[in-house]
Amino acid sequence: MNLDPATGREMGRWPLAACEDPHPFLGPLVPAAAGLRVFFGRGPAEATRDLMLLEAAVP
Repeated sequence: MNLDPATGREMGRWPLAACEDPHPFLGPLVPAAAGLRVFFGRGPAEATRDLMLLEAAVP
């Protein structure tokens, strides 16, 4: 979800299909030259985390 920092209102929403889980663990977000790097895990029982790169889609 993208929020307007001045008002706190939602500006957009982009679901991440690869990260669907009833209890997702996401973060921290780390800026990279190509986008944002993020760690993702599937709930508290999953000990491993995947390092993903989030990139803006160009229509």
